[in-house]
Amino acid sequence: MAIGGDSLYFSTGKSLWKRGGLSSGTLGKATKVYDSTGGRTSVTVVADSQVVAIQEIGSGIVGSFDGGKSWATLDDHGYGASGLTLTGGDMYVGYGKDIRVGRDHGRRWSSIPSVNKASTTSDFDRWADGSLTVSADAAGVYRGTADGKGYRRLGVQGGTVNSLAVSGDQLLAAGQQGTHRAPLPVAGTEWGTTGGEGTIGAETRLPRPPPRTRGSCGGSAAAPGATSTCNAAVTRVPPGRRRRRATATCSP
Repeated sequence: MAIGGDSLYFSTGKSLWKRGGLSSGTLGKATKVYDSTGGRTSVTVVADSQVVAIQEIGSGIVGSFDGGKSWATLDDHGYGASGLTLTGGDMYVGYGKDIRVGRDHGRRWSSIPSVNKASTTSDFDRWADGSLTVSADAAGVYRGTADGKGYRRLGVQGGTVNSLAVSGDQLLAAGQQGTHRAPLPVAGTEWGTTGGEGTIGAETRLPRPPPRTRGSCGGSAAAPGATSTCNAAVTRVPPGRRRRRATATCSP
């Protein structure tokens, strides 16, 4: 359902209907303004004072600039579209790693990067300065530039933490989209992304312990602050004679 000018538009899946007189408080009779063909289904409808558009499976984004009298395909980027939104005079729709943007009420289309490669986008909001807010399923809410750069997360969607564990100096929290980690002591609520947002079965790698170093005498390094002294004795032998092994003694 969407409001465009003085009209209310609503989809029944196979067709789009319109009722005028919204501003007067008395809605007019519902009239059908669009019929899907070939078994296609309309998923989302958006509208403003200049355009009404629907996301139709199999056709892409279909729209009308004359209140539903004539229709045309505005953008067909393939299957997998989600989150069609009309905000600030621009249309936005997600396709995995890409976001399609229809400037000037859907007349000019181009692609910008999404917040990650796997999450499904569910909503967009364009701000007065041109920046964009994106809601990405299983990832959170992000704010970025008009051309899809510099995304930063503003909030994290609620989720269930199945288990907590400490590994080295980090606290791990396992959830459905992977494992978040934060250094101890935890100082804030933002733990960053897991890298598994939008995926199933993300793998968590535990941090490796630092390698043990060996002292100059072949043993383990001394404890911090301790010192050791090594004395090596090497016996010179004339050419042709059997070389004897060098010996060394160490003392802490």
